[in-house]
Amino acid sequence: MSLIKKMRKQKAVLWKKVGFQTDGRPVFGEAVEISCRWEHKVQVVKDEQGKDTVVNSQVYVDRVVSMGDWMKLGELSSLGVETTNPQRIVGAGQVR
Repeated sequence: MSLIKKMRKQKAVLWKKVGFQTDGRPVFGEAVEISCRWEHKVQVVKDEQGKDTVVNSQVYVDRVVSMGDWMKLGELSSLGVETTNPQRIVGAGQVR
């Protein structure tokens, strides 16, 4: 078993961006719980356009996650009834 696989002992919720509505707002797939290692640290990374942007976490995950997807540290069961739109969930953030 790899070291990173052993380190992924935390849970996070992932919303994959699956498209856009006619007005340009993103559409998300069903929220899923994944295994991860979530490290809180501020760093500067390049965004999709190659510009510097500040992020506050680095997350090691058990699957492919793309820019534009959204994540939140914690278990799916802790979200309550609102699970369809991560933009309305406190603590959820866009993957950059």
